[in-house]
Amino acid sequence: MNFYFRTGWLLVICLRASLLLAVFAFAGATNSHNDKSVTKGVNNLFTKKLELYRGTLPDDLRKRATAEAIGEHLSPTLRFLHTDIWQFVNEHDLVVPEFGHLFENEANMLFGNITYIRRHSGAFTFQEALQFLLATLRSFDPTRLTSILTAYPICRRTAMALILEHYLTNGPFQDAEASLIVDISQHLFKLHHRAAQTKRIIEFFHVSKSGGTSFCQLGRMNGCKTQSFGRQQNCLITYFRDSPRWTKAGVLGELSAKHGDPWCARYGRQYGMRWHCRARRALMTRLRFNFYSNELVMHDHNNSWMGVHPCREFLNVVIFREPQSRVISHMQNILKEYVNFYNESLWQAFDPNSAVQWQVLAVPVFDNYVVRSLLGGKMYNMPHGTINVTHLLAAKVVTLQFEVLLSLAPETSELTRDIFGLGLGWQYNLLHMHVRPTEQRAVNAFSREVLEAVRAAGRLDEQLYDFALVLQLLDAITFGIAHDVGGMDAVVASGDVTLAAATEAGAKAEVPGMNRTASSTSAGAGRKRRSRGCGYVGVRRPPAPVTTYHVHMPPVALALEPYRLSDAELGFAIEGLGAMVIAGGRWFNGEFYRNATTALDAAAAAGRAKEAAIVVKFAETLAEQAAAAAARNRTNAALKAVEVTAAHAASMREKAASLAEAAARITSAGAVGGGVGATASVDGAHGAGGLGRKRVR
Repeated sequence: MNFYFRTGWLLVICLRASLLLAVFAFAGATNSHNDKSVTKGVNNLFTKKLELYRGTLPDDLRKRATAEAIGEHLSPTLRFLHTDIWQFVNEHDLVVPEFGHLFENEANMLFGNITYIRRHSGAFTFQEALQFLLATLRSFDPTRLTSILTAYPICRRTAMALILEHYLTNGPFQDAEASLIVDISQHLFKLHHRAAQTKRIIEFFHVSKSGGTSFCQLGRMNGCKTQSFGRQQNCLITYFRDSPRWTKAGVLGELSAKHGDPWCARYGRQYGMRWHCRARRALMTRLRFNFYSNELVMHDHNNSWMGVHPCREFLNVVIFREPQSRVISHMQNILKEYVNFYNESLWQAFDPNSAVQWQVLAVPVFDNYVVRSLLGGKMYNMPHGTINVTHLLAAKVVTLQFEVLLSLAPETSELTRDIFGLGLGWQYNLLHMHVRPTEQRAVNAFSREVLEAVRAAGRLDEQLYDFALVLQLLDAITFGIAHDVGGMDAVVASGDVTLAAATEAGAKAEVPGMNRTASSTSAGAGRKRRSRGCGYVGVRRPPAPVTTYHVHMPPVALALEPYRLSDAELGFAIEGLGAMVIAGGRWFNGEFYRNATTALDAAAAAGRAKEAAIVVKFAETLAEQAAAAAARNRTNAALKAVEVTAAHAASMREKAASLAEAAARITSAGAVGGGVGATASVDGAHGAGGLGRKRVR
């Protein structure tokens, strides 16, 4: 009996052990299967998106478009993204909010670490480089200084450019690499998604004859709100005066003198600075609009092309079109407006087959119109022939700052559709409609002379268009991996909007040219629609937080090079900054600043000074360790290390002193009043008219 009892228990134990081993084996096989599935999904997505991009290449390159050939073609652009842009922006003092006082530390860290990885490429495997990149991105904290978050569009494309370059050079990714790429893509998508929800307003930069009218009507279909979706208003806000200025007034001689000029003949007028970014957001918020169009120029914040950038207060969208077809369509539209205004008498004063007359009448249209438009009013009004390669590079920097970038190329329609859904959260996209079909044209065809002038007029626009297609490819890869491979449906569906959720009003709106067949067969057809729309910006509830980590950099970086500001693990912390803007001002450290931007400048300066003091301590510790090591073993290398670390510590002390002095100067210059106990609570104590508050002087 006892024998059988023991034998029975032994059998039970063996069976349980076998079962556990089977479970562990199954779990291991499942994880292995999942890893293989992720790897296959990532590699397939890269292959698919590159195949779509291949359709946009010139015919000669398309025929031999192997991965190696595409890599050679993309190499200059990818290098510009992950290496040259940082140097170019700093050399030319361009104003880039993503590199500015709010996020300077994060951008400095990312580009510094990418430079470090590339410089010491032999010391890293690609898996370690991806871990380094992921740790850097996870240290980003967009909520540190502002409630209107950044989507980090430059950093997002920089990171994916580095990954794409490796794919084109070395082929498919390994399991561990693919898993890290999914993590990076998910994090970048979360940053974009959350920022879009905090911005709550879309500014669409409408490059004339690039699908802007269709995009305006798509805003209506997707439930957005603006002043008017009418054909004449075209989603423009009357107060902003963003109507286009295509042609020059008074150039048609007696015809202009007798009858005046059409509405579009306003080229050369001074661009007004009244409606800057904050003023635009304030009006849009007061009117409860969440979508508008700007068909004039990008905002120049210091009356110079070096200060031009999209408003960080908005989710910025732009559509690019192949330049030659865009210019020809633009010319046809100008002729249509002039014929409507002058009737047949136009042909007595203007020859549409004369390139010289076109260059006099439509200066910006015949000289890199898109580059001009992106660089603000002053550059837009420059004479013919003044746009150069430096302006092209600056226009690329501006283009990089658009969170959502689309193109009208038929070959990339699938990429465009994906970005509509994942970049904006819109159900309906450009495949669903074409608002303005080809109308009766004033001229059936232009002369060879004019067409040659069109080609010459858009050489820089051509390069910018090619650059935009690469950015669209990078976005499609990032969003596609996050959604298709990483399974980000839950993030996309958070709040009050999903890919399949447009408002009933938007869905049922009668829009001229709408493709109802495409609408009914779209991915969201048949699903329940919610009450709000306009994609991510229509979400009312606070977005889910993005996980950030203040992590130590990999030890190898600190072992090979001295501490720098960008190596500090904490990222400068801001204390005592009011979270609310009150009548255009803001509290910081018990002082009220009438200009909220000045308060942010003071806060950022104080934070940098604090961080610099900490880095000085690190540098001094490093110098002490080097001195101690040299005392034990007086080798040439040890003595050299003492010299380097001592010089670095001295440099950091000088830098810290300079930052502390600058912080004190900015803080004292901008403050106009103090409050009792103002630093006790960032939000509670910094409200308007709080208890114990001194009146602002």
